[in-house]
Amino acid sequence: MVIGIGIDAVQVGRFERAVARYGDRLLDRLFTATELGRLRSYRSPGRHLAARFAAKEAAFKALRTGWGQGVGWQDVQVVGGGREASGLVLSGRARDVAAHLGITQMLVSLTHDGDYAMACVVATDGN
Repeated sequence: MVIGIGIDAVQVGRFERAVARYGDRLLDRLFTATELGRLRSYRSPGRHLAARFAAKEAAFKALRTGWGQGVGWQDVQVVGGGREASGLVLSGRARDVAAHLGITQMLVSLTHDGDYAMACVVATDGN
């Protein structure tokens, strides 16, 4: 059964300008070391980072928390992508909220085209 759905779109150029302005301070706040390690090796990491930022926003919506209720950026990690299926790994408060809601599975789809990156997250109880 579907428990929550979230979708988000990010302007890649706007995201890249924020990264240019705030640098590693912003990246370290938004992404885990694992996410950054993988994506910094990409030729054009901005659009991939923007898609993962959108996925985190979409996950917050699917968890029904928005940015509130103590769920932080580091509590949602986006794994895979490219030739691998994308997925989400929850930790901390995000994992606790998911358990409280009965969420056992979070499906994520990422895309980017031109100046936009988007993500959709569907949270289910596995049935």
